[in-house]
Amino acid sequence: LLSLNFLQFFACWQLAVMTAYLLQPNQTPSTGEAAAVSGSFLLNRATDLLFVLALLLIWTNFGTFEFSSILGETGSRSELLTGFLGSANDVQQHGYRVATIAVICLCLFGSVAGRCAQFPLLGKIADLSQSSAATVGLLQTATVMPVGLFLLAKCTPLFAETLQTRELLTLVGCFTALMTAVIALTQRDFKHLLSTITVGLFGWMIVGLGSGTSA
Repeated sequence: LLSLNFLQFFACWQLAVMTAYLLQPNQTPSTGEAAAVSGSFLLNRATDLLFVLALLLIWTNFGTFEFSSILGETGSRSELLTGFLGSANDVQQHGYRVATIAVICLCLFGSVAGRCAQFPLLGKIADLSQSSAATVGLLQTATVMPVGLFLLAKCTPLFAETLQTRELLTLVGCFTALMTAVIALTQRDFKHLLSTITVGLFGWMIVGLGSGTSA
């Protein structure tokens, strides 16, 4: 949370994920738990690729990873657009920059959505409830997942530049919240129920971010 740039944020996020992995019990996992761990690992690596792509686009277009330089001290539109390398006078270049910001936002959101089990990745809810170590589940729901939402809130000036990405956040968050509410009504396992409710709450938080509320 105290990271000053995107690269440092990504490295610390990976440390939290690695900590959760290392806290897995040494006992031989059951078939269901082994499949859940494998599926979660592959999904996390895919979301990491999206974040790395966002980092490459940020470095290519801004020349820095610093939050203050990219988002601006006030997060105004002029500061955001002039943060790009080069001139911002012609309309075609301006359109390219807005499109690039949209791709960066989509990559960041895709990475966070994968970590937070948002639609269409609701199957990760089962993975969260399969772990036999309570500490692992706590780290996942209390650190790894909320930190991604903090990143989205911090990048509000970026998302404010592209209405389509904000609409996407709102739709995905709404659908996730509604789907998890329906799923929760059918659950009898308490651990699975808690995982479902947590993911639904994250969905409502994303709705708030998509509507422009970062508080």
